Amino acid sequence: MKSSYFCYSMGFAFLYFAFGGVFPLISTYLEGIGFSGMQIGTVIASGTFLTLGAQPILGAISDRVHNPKKVTLITIAIMIAICAVLSFNRNFAFIVVFYGLMIAMMNGVVPLTDNIALGSPHDYGKIRMWGSIGFAIAAQIGGVIYEELTDKSMFILFIIGMAITFMFFLTVTNPKVSVDEEKNKEKVPYKEIFSNVLKNKHYLLFLAVTFFMTGANETHLVYFGLLFKEMGGAPTALGTTFLLFTVSEIPFIFLADKIIKRCGIRPIVIATCAIYGARFMWYSTLPSPFIVQLTAVIQGISLGLFIVSSVHVVGSLIEPKYRNTAMSLVAMMGLGLGAMVYQLLGGYLMDIYGAKAIYFVIGALSFVALVIFLFIKIPDENSRSQHVEDVIEIK
Repeated sequence: MKSSYFCYSMGFAFLYFAFGGVFPLISTYLEGIGFSGMQIGTVIASGTFLTLGAQPILGAISDRVHNPKKVTLITIAIMIAICAVLSFNRNFAFIVVFYGLMIAMMNGVVPLTDNIALGSPHDYGKIRMWGSIGFAIAAQIGGVIYEELTDKSMFILFIIGMAITFMFFLTVTNPKVSVDEEKNKEKVPYKEIFSNVLKNKHYLLFLAVTFFMTGANETHLVYFGLLFKEMGGAPTALGTTFLLFTVSEIPFIFLADKIIKRCGIRPIVIATCAIYGARFMWYSTLPSPFIVQLTAVIQGISLGLFIVSSVHVVGSLIEPKYRNTAMSLVAMMGLGLGAMVYQLLGGYLMDIYGAKAIYFVIGALSFVALVIFLFIKIPDENSRSQHVEDVIEIK
């Protein structure tokens, strides 16, 4: 059991280590090779746009073949190959296409790995927290390698992280299914998958919640540096602030399952929406950067708990055999559509009113998410999870 937990946790640690090697450095790398601001924006937007298709497609394929592990491993192998080629090509059109594909696949495997972790014998939060640890480590060492050794540091970290992730995910098992599902196992038609997922009204409402919440967070990641500058913060303090944000998530992700079991999913999601909204609206008043650093724990309370709670919400609303698709659509709505719409809105507000206006608006929209969630009825998670007493694992 201990060795099993080690494989799951290290798989997540190095998966997010790979992410942490890319996201903080991509704009710096592109600027360094001579790309204009418009070109940098186009490259980053390409990943967001392609994510809209990649996440539901990978989720549906996984549900159809009943094997999220296999789909994840194949996708990781393709990403490693794409990254290796990207490191040697500086053509704008080439980077737009292949960086976009790589990011879309990165976002596409997140819901699959979440489902694998959710179906493991371990608490999801205790596995997912290692992702935050891996991301924080890569974000710190990536900048040092970039400045001291090579501008290709993000490619190196990504390939190393994904290669190690591949090895650890070879050892994990697919989510458990019931005996009846195994006896009748066959490829599920795509029409059946999407019709069963999209006819769930409460799930559709939760997609709207995810649009507002995840879109707000993705916008925060992009524009916080500009807001921090408006606050009067120094560039050197910005990296420390992001580190504090990331580290603050770890204890709350670790304890999330226990907190949810004690308090219930519904109150936790309501609380995180309220904290999101209050936090971002407070940021719009341009508080002292030092006070923002001191209160970095707010990120852990809001984002850390929402990450785990959202997985449990989907697990409660959707049958296991459709869950990969359901999680992929949630990720697509937040990381894809939500991020794209919010970031376009952020750019418009930034040009006219400045970064503080962005934070006021995304804070207000987080309260919209709270109101929508009040209309969602969540069934007893245990009744949804216990399909039959006798379960077996897909090999």
